Amino acid sequence: MKKADKSKVVTEGRLEEILDAAFAKFFGQLVAYMDLDRRFEAKADKKLVQDFITSVDGLAKRVDDDDIERAAVTNQVNRHDRWIGELSAHTGTQLSAP
Repeated sequence: MKKADKSKVVTEGRLEEILDAAFAKFFGQLVAYMDLDRRFEAKADKKLVQDFITSVDGLAKRVDDDDIERAAVTNQVNRHDRWIGELSAHTGTQLSAP
């Protein structure tokens, strides 16, 4: 071998060092990527839970609004029933049940 060629020769030990360093760098990048992926999944899960809570809150509000509306309608029907009964009694009109 020529002298210039000997400088390009890599020993087995040096090759292991180079490969270990490359593997360590790759592994570090892989762990960083996986950590980033976990954080994204955690945020996605939090978003999903928040969307679910918002949906449930919306449904609860609609049920509450419907309960209030139903109470108002019931009150109005009872008032109309009373008025019709008073008008019937006052005018002497006999009302029959359907």
